[in-house]
Amino acid sequence: MRDSLSGTLHYQKTKIKNWFLIAGGIGITPFRSMIKYLVDKNERRDIVLIFTASNQSDFVYRDVFQEAEERLGY
Repeated sequence: MRDSLSGTLHYQKTKIKNWFLIAGGIGITPFRSMIKYLVDKNERRDIVLIFTASNQSDFVYRDVFQEAEERLGY
């Protein structure tokens, strides 16, 4: 029996422009990486991100998501 979850999640170049992402807690990490890549490449997408955390201080990578909103309107 496994004690942890594992797997792979990666960004693959696609023509799909509409993304709907859902994450909870530290599960936001792969999405942070994808969003940061899009910001660095100045790639515009229609993105909706639903994120849950126990409290506001658990919202990690806030700076990356704020930059994405400011620069690209995510």
